[in-house]
Amino acid sequence: MFDLYIKKLGNIPIRLIICFLFTTTVFFPFIPVVISSTDTQPTFFLLSITTISIFLISPHFYSNYLKEDYSILVYVFLIIFCSLLSIVLNSFLYGQFVIIPRYISFLQFLAAFIFGYTNSFDFFKKYAKTIFFIYFIFTFIYFFTNGAVENLLIRSRVFAEGQDLASMGRGSRTLSPEPSFFATQMFNLYLIYLLLLEKQGDLAIFNNKRILFMVCFCLLSSLSGYGFVIFFIILSAFFTQYFIVFLSLAIIFNSLIFELLSDYSYLRGIGLVLKVIQNNPAILLTTDASFASRFSSFFAYIDRFGNNLLIGDGFSLLQGGGFISILASLGIMGVIMLLSFFIKIFTAIRNRKLKYLLVFWFFLNFFSGPIGIPAIGIILGLIIRPVCSKEISYANV
Repeated sequence: MFDLYIKKLGNIPIRLIICFLFTTTVFFPFIPVVISSTDTQPTFFLLSITTISIFLISPHFYSNYLKEDYSILVYVFLIIFCSLLSIVLNSFLYGQFVIIPRYISFLQFLAAFIFGYTNSFDFFKKYAKTIFFIYFIFTFIYFFTNGAVENLLIRSRVFAEGQDLASMGRGSRTLSPEPSFFATQMFNLYLIYLLLLEKQGDLAIFNNKRILFMVCFCLLSSLSGYGFVIFFIILSAFFTQYFIVFLSLAIIFNSLIFELLSDYSYLRGIGLVLKVIQNNPAILLTTDASFASRFSSFFAYIDRFGNNLLIGDGFSLLQGGGFISILASLGIMGVIMLLSFFIKIFTAIRNRKLKYLLVFWFFLNFFSGPIGIPAIGIILGLIIRPVCSKEISYANV
């Protein structure tokens, strides 16, 4: 009976189910909520472990994949070894014990990195427009239902269920814990889409204006500082000349623009922009709790990195934070790892506009943002992925 079950692993429906589940966990990472107290849901990591286990017990696994290039796994295993060594040394030498959820988030980041480097993404390429359209439609639903649908799927990490977020100056958090997560998720999805086209050799990766419109609409609908900044960065990449003209006019007529926007200062994103224009960016540290907490976490990791330069702190600091948390956790190994990723943006990506977007994305995630969100690791995997690399397909599973 068990042998019959194993033989069914080669059936097309099984492969499609696996592909569908991976697509769902990557492009809708916060649903379903497995752990209600965290933003980074471990669904992708759990699915990866389950799928690998199924592959290993499959009688055709070794014959199908024996000739594949697994050199990338050597790199990942070295990182895992260094992370475990850091955890052990910190536990015995300094009494700094690993925070398990943080380490699981890091392992999910590595699993997503491997997925981005090796997977064919046939499913996403086929349904990319549909995925963006789902976010687009659910954004309308969010405003029409005052977030009722999102409250059924995932509880807001900031506001109580049933509150009118729009009247409080908060925008849509479509299928995400909060508006800023929604904005960064749309940016991540868009970069994955562009990277897939670039790796295929498509020289006109920015031609799909429909997807661009949906992404920009969702960014603005978040009414978040992150959403507005990402929106202007994308526009500056697409329409550089027009953006320079617009920026020049905005500087010339800044007082008029400031007066017009003042009526909407209750919207959090616009309020932050006005504070920056009226004062300077540093004002955000004293007037905005979200930015202040992110800066606090950033400098906490900087301090921990300076004190644990060689071996890192072994994932023992409970703070928010993006790639800076990897530096603090792994020390020198983290520096080598992130520096190699950053260099690859300039050496492995051919499109100059995409390079520009990726540099901004890298620094945005260096400063803040959970690294365990699958799209983060997938983007890095796609960046270092060779253009002509042989893609692993579900056809041989």
